Amino acid sequence: MVLDGLFCNLSDLRVWSKLGVWMNSSFGYDTSSACTTPDSLPEYGLIYGLHDPPASLFAESVQMLTAQLTPQCPFELFELEQQRSLHAEQLALPPYSNQVTVLTAFEKGLAAFLAGRHTEAQSRFQLAASEFHNQGDVRGEADSLLHLGMSFRYSRDFVTARSSLLAAQSMYTSLGSDHRAEQLQCARHLARAEEDRGNRHQALVAYQELLSTTEREGFITQHWCLYYLGHLYNRMKIYEEAAAALKDVVNKSREICDGEMEGFATEELGYTAESQKHPRLAMSCYEKALQIFKMNGEGRWLESEGRVKKRMNQLRHGYPELLRVEDTWGWSIGAKI
Repeated sequence: MVLDGLFCNLSDLRVWSKLGVWMNSSFGYDTSSACTTPDSLPEYGLIYGLHDPPASLFAESVQMLTAQLTPQCPFELFELEQQRSLHAEQLALPPYSNQVTVLTAFEKGLAAFLAGRHTEAQSRFQLAASEFHNQGDVRGEADSLLHLGMSFRYSRDFVTARSSLLAAQSMYTSLGSDHRAEQLQCARHLARAEEDRGNRHQALVAYQELLSTTEREGFITQHWCLYYLGHLYNRMKIYEEAAAALKDVVNKSREICDGEMEGFATEELGYTAESQKHPRLAMSCYEKALQIFKMNGEGRWLESEGRVKKRMNQLRHGYPELLRVEDTWGWSIGAKI
């Protein structure tokens, strides 16, 4: 087995490999939709016992961590690069408006949001929403309010977040079934706001209902619902369920070429491993997530990069032996087990 850019301890790998290796083709999803364009705006977001499951929980994670960063998809590389070059899609910019000033406000708001400058982001999104409203552009206003609600959730202003998300959801609903994915995205962020407020049971019920709905209606967004569910399981210290859900998300994210989803799920798997007292696996997950965020965000996803770096630093402080190269970093690029 070749470790692709990761550093793992052999004894840990042996513990995690007792149950075998997790292959990308092992999950039970219909693969006919592989590499389709995601049916919702990018999520941009995150985090953070009762149970004490065995270390073999993470057995299949070894193969996941050693996979190439470039998504393994059935369509041509040229098409993938062409998809990645669609700046407006990647940044969830509203391509339907002709108002340059409004696009600039939204664009600047999104850039501030991704960098973690939420006060600035909120001001920009409010300006964009107002200008879209004056122009009668309901879709543009809804997009602005959605991101405004997400930003206020990060700032823990849950009242304003909920108000903005409900307004956006209502606007998407008024636009009809073509915007069903965005309606569900608002519902996910509303549920996440409840989770962040400490209403975990309410959030759990909402996630489960959303997962059922998106699966029934055939949306790729079901995998964001599954990620949120895995994240909540971690908070509830139900680590076995968290690991199972998050590994499915990583697999599917690679199938549909969603680097953002893969990065968040990989990072959250690191938290699961850290909570289970597997610091080396946790560090490997965090390093992988950081690489994914850097590669896919192309310098824009600064808040996600910073969050992962903070986790890595905290992990090193909690486990000083991780700083000893001879003990921890013996398995690097090209090392074979």
